[in-house]
Amino acid sequence: MTGSPLTLLIPGSATDGTICGKAVYFAPKTDSEEGTMPRMMVPFSFAAVVAAGLVSCSSSSSPSSPLSAVASPRFAIAFSAGASGGVQDIYVIRTDGSGLRRLTHGSAKEFTPSWSPDGRWIAYRHQPGSDESGEIYVIRADGSGARNLTRNPAGDYAPAWSPAGKWIAFASARGSAQGIPDIYVMKGDGSGVRRLTRNSDIDEYPTWSPDGKRIVFSSTAGVGFSGESRVLWVMNADGSQLRQLSHGPYDMRPAWSPDGKRIAYESSRGAPASTPRTIWVMNADGSYRRRVISGVGEHPGWSADGKNIVYAAYPVGIGVVDARKPGTARVIARAVGPVTFPAWKPTG
Repeated sequence: MTGSPLTLLIPGSATDGTICGKAVYFAPKTDSEEGTMPRMMVPFSFAAVVAAGLVSCSSSSSPSSPLSAVASPRFAIAFSAGASGGVQDIYVIRTDGSGLRRLTHGSAKEFTPSWSPDGRWIAYRHQPGSDESGEIYVIRADGSGARNLTRNPAGDYAPAWSPAGKWIAFASARGSAQGIPDIYVMKGDGSGVRRLTRNSDIDEYPTWSPDGKRIVFSSTAGVGFSGESRVLWVMNADGSQLRQLSHGPYDMRPAWSPDGKRIAYESSRGAPASTPRTIWVMNADGSYRRRVISGVGEHPGWSADGKNIVYAAYPVGIGVVDARKPGTARVIARAVGPVTFPAWKPTG
């Protein structure tokens, strides 16, 4: 890989090899699909990673090259990865686990990527300090042109592009003296900010319906103000007609299916007490809830065709499960270590 150096930052690991002359660190490989082992990072076979095609030293286009050179349908999953609780960066990878590319570099925590509908841009949270320092950035799919859209002293996070690409929904505490977030929308260039929810509860992680008419989000409304209690609500895209969809005790980070019929989300139901997160799906009206993976998982998203659900697997990697056949999960990008917020490109 040419251009910016690739360094996967996982503290506590030894250097296991180099790629294009740059040191790379790896996490352990596990035979389980999701796993429940502690998130300890130890090196494993560098040769196996190269042979698997997770990374490549072949020539690639520079940031000034045509966008299509990088944003092909094969690079369908964006995600964030790095040290747990520390620096994270945005990456893209092919659905078979090959072609890993790092898009952001720096000392800030950069995570929660969201693809634009045409696959040319990725919105994400840029957080150089505390949670209150969070801003919404966008970057081209080739890693160039990063810019700040929000520029607000309050914490802004959890961006989600509307299906038509005109709006970005996000969570922000800018309207609360107590620092409690609500749901906002802004245009794709950062202008035209509008507030959609106004209450004393935490409202966050919005996601659009595929027709752009509704937004589903996580909230503490209806379950009491608690850091570990969330339910799902849905509203019209203008903030009207709010309705509770789930009843917790912990239902979080929803993702609407491309056909508009289902919503995937992470939940504590049926998850192990040690890591109480797993992936569930329900109908868009809140009915027929079912669990789709057997192990631990967070941060679900849908493939462009609606056949698969992608999620953050534990202890490491990106999980992909057939939404029609619960339990048939596979894990890619194990070598990256802990992954957060994988997002499948809408056009691929």
